[in-house]
Amino acid sequence: MHGSGMNDGGSSRPANFIGTRARYETAAKGNGARGRQHDRPEADGEPGPHALRQQAATTAIASTYSLVAKNVGSYLVLQGTMLYIAARMTDSLLVQLRKGVLDLCVLAMLARSDGYAYDIASRLAEEIGMGEGTIYPLMRRMQADGLVKTYLEESSSGPPRKYYQLTKAGHAALVAQKAEWNSFTAAVARVLAAGGTPTKLSGAGR
Repeated sequence: MHGSGMNDGGSSRPANFIGTRARYETAAKGNGARGRQHDRPEADGEPGPHALRQQAATTAIASTYSLVAKNVGSYLVLQGTMLYIAARMTDSLLVQLRKGVLDLCVLAMLARSDGYAYDIASRLAEEIGMGEGTIYPLMRRMQADGLVKTYLEESSSGPPRKYYQLTKAGHAALVAQKAEWNSFTAAVARVLAAGGTPTKLSGAGR
C-alpha cells in the first residue's frame, strides 16, 4: 500500500509540474508577442511609440527652425528698412546743403576769375555734385539782383560766350555770406563735439 501511495504521489507531482510549466510557457509566449507588437514600427496601420517620438522630435525641430527663420527674416527686413531710410535722409540732407551753399560757391568762384555759365556749372558739379540745370536760373537771379554783370567774349570753338563778373554788390555779398557760413559751421561743430556748448547763432530768434 505504501508503494502504491508513492506511485500516486509520484504520478501527481509530475502532472502538476508539467501543468505549471505549460502555464509559464504560455504566459511567456504572450508577453513576447506583446513585446514584439510594442516594438513593431507599425501595427495595424498605426505608428508605434518609437515612430511617434521621432515624429514629435522632427516636428519640434521644424517648428524651431521656422521660428528662427521668421525672426531672422524680420530682423533683416527691419535693418534693410532702416538703412533705406537713413540713405534717403542722407541724400535729402545733401540736397539741402548744396542748395544752401550754391550762392556762396558761385560768388567765391567768380571772385577768383570771371566765368561763363557752363564752366561754372561744370566746376560745381565736379566739386560738390551740383547739377548743371540749377546754375542758369541762379545766374539770371544774381544778375537781376545786381550781384553780377555780363559781357561777351569771342570763342575759338563757337559763338561768343557770355561771361559773368562780380559787381561791388557781389563782392560785398560774398564777404557777408562767407562770415555767416564760418559762424554757422563753427556753431555746428561745437554742437557735434562731445560736451560742446553751442553759442547762439547770429540772427537766431529773429
